[in-house]
Amino acid sequence: MLPSETMIWQPEFTDKTLSRKPGAVQLLDKIITIHRVKQVVTASLKLRDYDGQVAEAMPMIPK
Repeated sequence: MLPSETMIWQPEFTDKTLSRKPGAVQLLDKIITIHRVKQVVTASLKLRDYDGQVAEAMPMIPK
């Protein structure tokens, strides 16, 4: 038997290697957090009228 026949083949890249790079998850978390903060700020600004007063979220509909 040749020595090359007895060697166990191992892939160059494993699923673990390709799954993520260091810091990728943390970067994604930061992007999601920034997006959520923007949504909250935008929603908050929409509730304010031009005088800077907080407007009603559900104004009364006149009957």
